[in-house]
Amino acid sequence: MDRALVKEITKLVISKLEETAAIRPLTAEEIRHWNEITCSMSAIESRKGSVNKETDVRPLTDQEIRHWNKITASM
Repeated sequence: MDRALVKEITKLVISKLEETAAIRPLTAEEIRHWNEITCSMSAIESRKGSVNKETDVRPLTDQEIRHWNKITASM
């Protein structure tokens, strides 16, 4: 096998491994926040009952947009 190719593949693999190692577990605060989000989503789903989800589409409220921006700001 070509040495230059092996070298490049090795560098790519090491780079990917380093990226993976940089991923940290969620903090307790992040887990609490995630749980709040999923609980609110399940509450909304349970209130919908048998409403057709495809026809029950509405724009986000200002509060929902602020919440979304808060969530995505940390990504």
